Amino acid sequence: MKPYKVQNCNGTKRVGVVASDLHDLIKKGQQKLKIRGRAEQVRAVLEDGTEVDDDEYFYMLPPHTVFYLLPLETSFGYALLLQTLFDHVSKASGNKKLQSDITDFIEHGDGGETKTLMMEFVNQLSNRDTIHAEDRKDHEDWFEGTEKRFKSKDSVMRYSAERRVRGYLRTAQEEVNKAISCKSQKAQLDAVMENFKERLRENKYHGTYFSRKDHKHADSMCDEFGWFRCEGAYDEDSCDRIHRINPYGDRDSRVLFSTWNLDHVIEKSREILPSLVNSAGKVPKDKQINWQYFYNLLFTRDNLKLVHIVCHKKEEHSTEKCDEKRFYSKK
Repeated sequence: MKPYKVQNCNGTKRVGVVASDLHDLIKKGQQKLKIRGRAEQVRAVLEDGTEVDDDEYFYMLPPHTVFYLLPLETSFGYALLLQTLFDHVSKASGNKKLQSDITDFIEHGDGGETKTLMMEFVNQLSNRDTIHAEDRKDHEDWFEGTEKRFKSKDSVMRYSAERRVRGYLRTAQEEVNKAISCKSQKAQLDAVMENFKERLRENKYHGTYFSRKDHKHADSMCDEFGWFRCEGAYDEDSCDRIHRINPYGDRDSRVLFSTWNLDHVIEKSREILPSLVNSAGKVPKDKQINWQYFYNLLFTRDNLKLVHIVCHKKEEHSTEKCDEKRFYSKK
């Protein structure tokens, strides 16, 4: 059981509920918000427009997540977004001309692009001050649950990226250890793992992936303010939904960001590691394992995509295979 917040479709009433699953949340929310109908006729939608329709995703959301409870026939569209936008604009500037300009843009702009820009603008305004805060002393709530040694948001986010990469290294080591069948294979794979570790230390375990201070670095996945965009499923060029997040803004966003995946396009456990192990058993005499190729597949953006959980396809990536021509290099 965790505490959540639910509100009606126009955002005029928000209440807290404690729920054990999605159905429980909707049922209790209906009672408090006086929404009629069966729970099956109501849907739960996050503030960024993402519909939560199963318990698997629901369980991954942090406590105090805010849900809109909407009857099935109600669209979570421009009316609600526009109202929220205007509320923030009014508080931030009181500029009626700005409101008029935004209305005109919405009426004449491209639908998908307009909705995306609206949500980004709302989020920028609502978390404007806390997004820019960097040090622990300036935004203590953001650091709740983190180790005391972290004094800045950037250090926490760097560590978050490093921890994921270290996890890939640990998995690689475990798989290699289990698969070794002879001394020659062990020698080859031990050398590869040492090269992995040395290169990872040189690259500081790719902490730049989540660092906004290093936003100009080619490997950084966010902009200067800390905004991240979903890069779409492994078999898609980009995300066609409104999946973006700024974990630097508040604690809930930081926790929610942990559910985003660094997805291997060519799969780590099904393809990369088995290929590495197999290649070690038949290395040509004048060659060595091309550890740099496997390193890039396991740890770099050559093969990693940042993906929102909704866009993360758990199916086998059957169309994505390692290139056997690149398994070996000259000594």
